[in-house]
Amino acid sequence: MGKMTEKGFRLWEERINASKGLLGRPVRIRITDDRSDVDEVSRAYSRMTQERSVDLLVSPYGSDLVLRAAEHTEKHRIPFLVIAASEKIWQTPRRYTFGIYSTSDRYFVGFLELCAAEGMKTVAIAGFPESFSSSTAEGARKWAEKFGLSVIRYRILPKKDEATLSVEAEALKAARPDAVVVSGYLEETVAFRSALGKTGFRPRAFAGSVGPVYPEFREKLGDLAEGAFGATQWEPDTRISTPGSGEFIRLFRARYNEDPTYHAATAYASMLLLEDAIRKIGSLDREKIRNYLLAGSHKTLLGPFKLREDGTQIGHRSFIIQWQGGKKEIVWPEDLRTAKPVFPK
Repeated sequence: MGKMTEKGFRLWEERINASKGLLGRPVRIRITDDRSDVDEVSRAYSRMTQERSVDLLVSPYGSDLVLRAAEHTEKHRIPFLVIAASEKIWQTPRRYTFGIYSTSDRYFVGFLELCAAEGMKTVAIAGFPESFSSSTAEGARKWAEKFGLSVIRYRILPKKDEATLSVEAEALKAARPDAVVVSGYLEETVAFRSALGKTGFRPRAFAGSVGPVYPEFREKLGDLAEGAFGATQWEPDTRISTPGSGEFIRLFRARYNEDPTYHAATAYASMLLLEDAIRKIGSLDREKIRNYLLAGSHKTLLGPFKLREDGTQIGHRSFIIQWQGGKKEIVWPEDLRTAKPVFPK
């Protein structure tokens, strides 16, 4: 996910400098490898906030890392577009931390609505201790209950090792829920689906929060990926008519010879938002950039961008994809569908 994010940043950097940069000078994006370590993030952002050569800061990938970085950007009043979704980020009052994604508690709204409409009755939910995973799992539980689904098993698993996942998979086989939700990233979602497959139990619907959007999900799981649902913030589908989406897909494919995921699109879209703000303002004044981002609605290749005063994203909505016949299809919301959802009987 971090590599895709970096590619999105670099593509924007190449594009903007090919068109003479911003404010009459080239733009340089400096990227530090934080090794997905919160202490390394804290050191890096503490250092960068105090460097005069740094005009603006952009986000690491992942909610726990953003929570630590935001401590420094808030202190120094730097507008901070974040590539993370945990609602925990905004539980502490903030003025300069702005979400791009719909918050994690809403990731599975569409999937659970589809399950309820299909007449399913029960769901099991598993997550992990990280901020994103735990808040996504809790959101899934809340929305399942709102749709009248009975949550017959809910677990925040302490580990991601094979033994822990195998035990949970056997418990699900015994409980036999209609639907299974796994809140995690690519690695744990693949491992969880694999563990469930080894038991021989196949629920009517299986969904993961991030993993299924990646081609690697299909490559690693083969037939076990078929029919799986996933939450996504955007898809590289030219039928999506958001402003600049088609151009971004074309540029990314030409540059990297692969399809972008929504992580790359988010990085690119966040830089376009900053670019637009800087051009409209005519300077790098951080307070003016903050006010511009907060004002009204903005159109992005991810869709609408609109913030509450505390920086929570309220304009954007996530999609639900499903693997059908070896490729991803958008199945929710209905107005963006590329195919109807498929449920085995």
